[in-house]
Amino acid sequence: ADPKKPPPEDDVDDEDDLAEPSIQLNPLTPRPPAGLDAPDSPPLEALALETPVIVNGENPVLLGHANRSQCALPYRDAPGFIQCLERAVHGLPPETLVGGRRYAERYRRQSVFDRLKVALDLD
Repeated sequence: ADPKKPPPEDDVDDEDDLAEPSIQLNPLTPRPPAGLDAPDSPPLEALALETPVIVNGENPVLLGHANRSQCALPYRDAPGFIQCLERAVHGLPPETLVGGRRYAERYRRQSVFDRLKVALDLD
């Protein structure tokens, strides 16, 4: 394909489709239909791969994951974002990244199902 030639009209993505990856990078969570993805799925997938995650500290769901995992880096303003970016680029300690992976494993489909069965006393 010629990089200078625009794609045919039917190949142009909608703006919403640009944010949604077309492949599933990690089998941690099933990928819901476009537009229905939970905001915490990509960070959990990154944690599962022992990858530093920078999250918006104003989002209570993402902040909760950051606090519980002790691995995600929450920011609340531009200077905080730069600090998180510097920490992520310089690398987090391996034990922190492994802790993030272990935390994300709690959200695997089978783990959630097992906890639900116990909570509902289905065993």
